[in-house]
Amino acid sequence: MIKLDRTRPGGYTLKVEAHTDGAPEAHIYGWIDFNQNGKFDEDERSNLATITKDGTAELLFANSKTYVDPSVKELGARVRIAKKANEIESPTGMAFSGEVEDFKTQITHPPKGEFKETSGPQATKQTATVTFTARGEHKFERNSAAVIDETVEPYIVDKDGNRATLDAEGYYVVPGQGKYKITANGKDVDVEFIPEDNFLGTADGISIRRSDNNGYNTGWSTKFPDQEPNINGQLNTMDGQYVPTVTPIDIEGVDKTSKDIQGATQKETPTFNTTATNLNGDKIAISPSAEYPAKLVNPATGRTTDEPSVTVEGEGTYTINPTTGEVTFTPEPSFTGTAKGVEVTLSAPVGRNKDGKIQEEYVKTATAKYTPTVVGVTPTATPSETKIFKVQHKQVNLNSRVEL
Repeated sequence: MIKLDRTRPGGYTLKVEAHTDGAPEAHIYGWIDFNQNGKFDEDERSNLATITKDGTAELLFANSKTYVDPSVKELGARVRIAKKANEIESPTGMAFSGEVEDFKTQITHPPKGEFKETSGPQATKQTATVTFTARGEHKFERNSAAVIDETVEPYIVDKDGNRATLDAEGYYVVPGQGKYKITANGKDVDVEFIPEDNFLGTADGISIRRSDNNGYNTGWSTKFPDQEPNINGQLNTMDGQYVPTVTPIDIEGVDKTSKDIQGATQKETPTFNTTATNLNGDKIAISPSAEYPAKLVNPATGRTTDEPSVTVEGEGTYTINPTTGEVTFTPEPSFTGTAKGVEVTLSAPVGRNKDGKIQEEYVKTATAKYTPTVVGVTPTATPSETKIFKVQHKQVNLNSRVEL
């Protein structure tokens, strides 16, 4: 039995033992009845092979216009060899040297992967299992199905078709998007994707390659996309492909308070973060910027204002730094106690897509409140101390004698 192997570009190869019969060279053509119509058509002829010594010759069939279903196990074949190539260009006819052989050839089919998608919230791990399928028979054996070779580890293929480089922990890292790890699961492959905290949208994904026990892998391309489309749209191969999508999560405000004495200016910065945590258990901080500023809510109207300051009668004035969110409270001289406070609102993106762009649905809004407390000051007087000094008077006799 002579095997017919599927090649990566989508054609077939047939290996035969050939002899020159003492000539300096010999030429070989082959035909395969791909459409199974009982005759050898022009597009079923191989490329010309030329040998200069006895040995194995490989015939390439790249011109067939017929899709061969994986259920087909054998096809009719013919091989002609002669000293002159022009004598064997047709499957029939006279040749003044060489020979012709007709036989059945086993046809083998390479394996295929699966296209798999998942979707999950921001900063959350996603997992999937990509299925791989061996097809056709095990070569050189009748009635023995090909299987995925589980002794050969699957691997990630980069966008250039090369084996991807992994980090020390076994992850394939895509900067700005996240990292992937694959693990063989029998004939299939388990995949995990850990997105970067601020990555959103559909990732580039990864391509996964596996082999069967015929020695073929999934890195081959179809010639007949209408009947058998490529699985992998990135490489245009039959490699497995996994593509995750990350969806944005909402944000929340964190209220702030402050306290100081009557008449003193107070400052505090309400903050914002995501409502859910990342894989480290931390909520993702969302900060204002010049493009996405923090704004005050006017207590009088309940509406957001673009003005940097609002005044609450009988309480004081609140002024915001829109690029940092810091709020300064200047109380009225006579105000004491806990103020009604002021709300700060922020509409800002929680992440960007793989192109660094912000889509409309990435912008989330939340409100936080700043409440200052003013501690009253009561003036107190310190009484003064009066001291009385007693002066003693002593009489002096002017007629007395004073000795020096």
